[in-house]
Amino acid sequence: MKDVSVLFYLVKEERLKEEDYRRELAAQALCAAPDLLWLNLEGKGEDDKSFAGLLQDMGKLAAAAGCFVLAGTVLKGSGEKKEKYCVLLDNRGAVAGSVHKKEDAEGLSHAEEFDVFATPFGKVGMALDMDLFSVEIPRILALKGAELLFVSDRGGPMVRNGMDYIRGIAVYNCMDILYARAGEGRLYAVMTTPLREVYRGEIADGEKKTIDAALIRKLREPDLSFKNTLWWLLWGRKPQHYKELLENWER
Repeated sequence: MKDVSVLFYLVKEERLKEEDYRRELAAQALCAAPDLLWLNLEGKGEDDKSFAGLLQDMGKLAAAAGCFVLAGTVLKGSGEKKEKYCVLLDNRGAVAGSVHKKEDAEGLSHAEEFDVFATPFGKVGMALDMDLFSVEIPRILALKGAELLFVSDRGGPMVRNGMDYIRGIAVYNCMDILYARAGEGRLYAVMTTPLREVYRGEIADGEKKTIDAALIRKLREPDLSFKNTLWWLLWGRKPQHYKELLENWER
């Protein structure tokens, strides 16, 4: 696993169909040289034909920018058939991984598959919206070998102490987490390793951040053998209780 630099953008889905706009984004990405271009999408959704076209356009952007592109969260379909997709494209424009789900009226996930994808920056798991805060989903991905978790959230309400919970989930599952939430024209991000939080809060359009993966290997195997499944929740309530433990691990 290696450090991952990410360039964040908040874009309207329809703009990605414009060749001039894609060329502009690709030029900015080439100047910033990120490992990953994260597109946080805003729009009403796409039908099947338009969705396929959108993926094709983003594939062209990935190839032109020469980096991986994360396209999340894309709405596909309407009514009871509406689904959410998050798609990871490689630097040639091919789909490297994806996750999708339907939801019920309470926003609970009906996702059934939780795949892990090999990338140049490690084994990646992907989750959508509130699924991050369901303890089973990130745990399944961790046990499948995910070292890095990408989470795309399309403007749903943040749970109370949500940013602290994200750090706690990273500690419990011993993996890095990159989370971005888009809504109402604003963009928020949390980037954290189990031992060190890199960033949390509102992030500017076109801002670049890098997450340091150097410490993860010290913790991964011991942590995955622990039986205390409440760490993620207790961290969110009382993060100060874990300060000494984490400092000892770092030494």
